[in-house]
Amino acid sequence: MAALLGLRVRAWTPGFVLRPRVRRRLAFLREDDALLVAAGGAEVLVEEELRLACTDRGVDILGRGERELREALGKWLRLTDERRLGEEGREEVVKRLLLLKDSKWRD
Repeated sequence: MAALLGLRVRAWTPGFVLRPRVRRRLAFLREDDALLVAAGGAEVLVEEELRLACTDRGVDILGRGERELREALGKWLRLTDERRLGEEGREEVVKRLLLLKDSKWRD
């Protein structure tokens, strides 16, 4: 999970070091998602911000256009809506989405 979240991981890095980093990264995503939703979603981001937001969520951005990335980020925000899922449900969905390519995400 740490590697999927973009954290620097070595084979010998112990779990007690990685777990807090993963928790902080998941908390960052929860807060960032809430701010994005409050601001108007994926549509309000400029392209560079959009690419960063997608990268933070494990979305492959290489060779993909702005429209496709906006759709992927919008889908992420819909699927991880904490108001609908609750905090624990959201965390489980986030973990599942991070393990899948965005083309496999299902509404």
